[in-house]
Amino acid sequence: MNCSTLCTHRFEPSPSGPARTCGSPALRDQKFCYYHHPTRKPAPSPKSGRDARRARRIARQSFALTPPTTSAALQRSLTEVIQRVAANQLDLRRAEII
Repeated sequence: MNCSTLCTHRFEPSPSGPARTCGSPALRDQKFCYYHHPTRKPAPSPKSGRDARRARRIARQSFALTPPTTSAALQRSLTEVIQRVAANQLDLRRAEII
C-alpha cells in the first residue's frame, strides 16, 4: 500500500467546521481510499422492522417435499430447497437441517 498518497475525498462543510478531506491512505495508484472509491457499492440500508418481520414470516412458511425414495425424487427435493433459498423463502439454517 502506498501510504504517501492520501484520499482526496472532500466532506461537505458542516455547521461545526469547514470542509475537509478524508486523509486516509489511498489505494495504490488511485486518488481515493477503499471507502470513497467510485467503484465501491454503497452500504445496504438496514431493513425496517416491518421488512425484517416479513422476511422471517416468509422463512417460516411450511412447504411439502416429496419423500426422496428415488434418485429423481431426491433431485426434485434438492431443487425445491435450492430454489427457496435463492428466492429468500427459506433461511440457510433450515435448509442445512433439511
